[in-house]
Amino acid sequence: MTSGTKVAVVVRVDQLRVQLTVPEQFIAAVAVGQPVSFEVDAYPGRLFVGHVRYVSPALESNQRALTVEAVVPNPSRELKPGLFATARVELPKRTPALLVPADSVRTSSGTSRLFVVTDHRTQERIVTLGQTVGGLIEITSGVIAGERVATKNVAQLADGVAVSE
Repeated sequence: MTSGTKVAVVVRVDQLRVQLTVPEQFIAAVAVGQPVSFEVDAYPGRLFVGHVRYVSPALESNQRALTVEAVVPNPSRELKPGLFATARVELPKRTPALLVPADSVRTSSGTSRLFVVTDHRTQERIVTLGQTVGGLIEITSGVIAGERVATKNVAQLADGVAVSE
């Protein structure tokens, strides 16, 4: 063996660092100290818990995602370095979402609109969109819970058009 040859790697395993990738749309909600829970394939059904220790100052340009590091206690040393994890970062509580069929929203020149039906007439509303969930889209402003939204023939509608409910 020659001088300078690596013979061992020291790894601290009583507390592991978990590297996470957070999609761009959630970066404003991630902060140091937030709880993180995750599962690994080696222990199906087991939930491990830690907290966010570091939030990268920049996005990974090739993924449009943020790198976040969490610290997870591992006193029994069950978790091993190199395991792949499926993690959940607990985001701040939000009000319940208003979801409408994505086809009911028209977006043109960056402005999203939909039609509310009141007394057999349409009323055009400018809305702010949130996340997409399957075929539904979240409306964060412009409509209140309980209002009836037009979902058929939306491309032919205009403000004040008579419709059959």
